[in-house]
Amino acid sequence: MLWDPSATEDGSEGDPDPARSVSSARDAAEVSAALVRAGLRTITFSRSRKGAEIIAADVQRRLPKRLASTVRSYRGGYLAAERRE
Repeated sequence: MLWDPSATEDGSEGDPDPARSVSSARDAAEVSAALVRAGLRTITFSRSRKGAEIIAADVQRRLPKRLASTVRSYRGGYLAAERRE
């Protein structure tokens, strides 16, 4: 699934309704948590390392403890042992 937060409800491109607008990180966390809850393996991309960590923490908060422990953020620069973990 690809999520475009700037798309309108009818699928066309354009400025989103400011009254409906929420942060893309919050949208990503909400969608990702729903997918994890449904038992689907999920990868969520962000524009920065900090963004990935914020989204991962938000996803973890939205899930029961047993599922939250399965959510991790990833960034370049990890040591080999950290990547395997």
